[in-house]
Amino acid sequence: MISPNSSGITKKQLENRACSRVMFEKKVKLSLENGAAYDATTQNISLGGVNVFTTDEHECQAGQSAFIQIYLDKNKSSQNFPCTLVRCEAKLISLRLDPRVVNSFGLLITKDILKQKTKETQ
Repeated sequence: MISPNSSGITKKQLENRACSRVMFEKKVKLSLENGAAYDATTQNISLGGVNVFTTDEHECQAGQSAFIQIYLDKNKSSQNFPCTLVRCEAKLISLRLDPRVVNSFGLLITKDILKQKTKETQ
């Protein structure tokens, strides 16, 4: 029997991921197609998706379309990245990025991570 880790994900499920996840904590705005918007913080990212924690409980449902904006600097947000909500819990939302924007999303995140590493080494 495969036992789950503290987040409920089994080792086998982790091994079957198409893209590995990286810890990445940034403020985001999640805007649903119905007009609802939520402030949230990323928990981790992959090239295929993002897990975010909202500051308040939400009424999101899996399957909804949305856009995510990441605040890389204090007040400067990124472009809108289209996504689909794939899991919605009390304050946790898992998003799958639209495949058409995965490359630009990955480039944006990679640049930010490298920028932070450069600051740490100076």
